[in-house]
Amino acid sequence: MGTVYVLGAGASYGDTLHATENPRGFQARLVAPPLVNGFFTGSLFQQLGYTAQAASEDFKEAFDYVRFLKLLEVAPGTADWDELDLEEIFTSVELEREFRGTESDELARLTIIRNKLVRYIGRIVALCTQGAYGEHIRELVESLDVNDSVLTFNWDLLIDHEVHPRETQRWQYKNFFALVLQDFRFGQAIAGGYGDNGVLLKLHGSFNWYHCVNRLCREASTLTFFESTRLALDTLMGIGELSCHACGSEMTPLLIPPLLRKPILDTPIIRSIWGIARRRLEAANKVVVIGFSL
Repeated sequence: MGTVYVLGAGASYGDTLHATENPRGFQARLVAPPLVNGFFTGSLFQQLGYTAQAASEDFKEAFDYVRFLKLLEVAPGTADWDELDLEEIFTSVELEREFRGTESDELARLTIIRNKLVRYIGRIVALCTQGAYGEHIRELVESLDVNDSVLTFNWDLLIDHEVHPRETQRWQYKNFFALVLQDFRFGQAIAGGYGDNGVLLKLHGSFNWYHCVNRLCREASTLTFFESTRLALDTLMGIGELSCHACGSEMTPLLIPPLLRKPILDTPIIRSIWGIARRRLEAANKVVVIGFSL
């Protein structure tokens, strides 16, 4: 069933970014998204023109928690902050959350910290990639055969920019909606059926997939999709807000945080994505792994 490409964080980190046409005159920074241990480094803040002081004020709860967790006395962007591992931080937060009562103040505080960490990552990814495209991601997408699939663990939107369903004839994104969401908004697949054609699967979610935080709302079990990657990145930058059209609650990106124990079975959409990914790997004629430190 064609080739399956598996993309890790190194696929984005090792890419070369170029500026896209930008009618708004936005100055793209062209900084590759960092690896899991590169989100608090002084060099990253310098490249982005986003000071560590500003970041620590914008996401105060998250930065305060990191200081407490790692016993850091120096300012962000210096010394030991350069070695921080997001997986370790998120895992610590989630382990603490599991031991707190559902109505406790401490659980509420830890939830705010977790949400602030996610928003901080989104802000960094948006600063890195707004107004840019990945040279190597584009080459990969242009080389895809109709039966080739892409499994990516990255939250960024570099590959989404290349397979936009309305602007290209790449079937991989259209098949994702048909297979996972039973959503045929982008038309019918080519001959052979959705099950036989290539598909793009983002196994850890994506910054342009949003869902309602109200578990009692019907929109909590599905996702709202940003067709425009620019608008999705604008939202991560704090430009505009997104609320649920069904109940008015806050909406948040549908993501699997970098945890030691990945909660892939907790969300029906993510569970479906992983199940389809497994079947694609089993049926692949060839598997190409890109961007993993094996």
